[in-house]
Amino acid sequence: MLALTLLALTLLALTFLTLAFLATHSLTFQPLTPQNSHTTVFVTVDPARDSIKQLKLYGKDFHPDIKFVTGTPEMVKKMTKKYRVYVSKADEEDDGDYLVDHSIVLYFGGKKGEFLDFFSQSMKPSDICNKIVEQTEKY
Repeated sequence: MLALTLLALTLLALTFLTLAFLATHSLTFQPLTPQNSHTTVFVTVDPARDSIKQLKLYGKDFHPDIKFVTGTPEMVKKMTKKYRVYVSKADEEDDGDYLVDHSIVLYFGGKKGEFLDFFSQSMKPSDICNKIVEQTEKY
């Protein structure tokens, strides 16, 4: 069986996760295949604020196998457009702080980054796992 990559990372085929979802469900995805052959990737939609250093700090609160990545603003914009991700940055406060609103979707991709399925935040983790197993069996 070919190893699948959960949320495969290429800058042309990427993923969005929320930290809250990852914190709650990252261990749910661990035993999906006998080889446990998946990679979970968090991609920021705010590369101006979320440097690699900052993402490493965020990542300390989550499963150590989760990869946290960013790119240039142009790369992130290209990715959000390709995956039709809603992103809206609020006006900055006097102290420079701001909020970024965005859609919350898990993308499931194959080993080469090809799109296989997506999962919304309203889905139960068990349903997501079942869909991943179905895709793994097809692959």
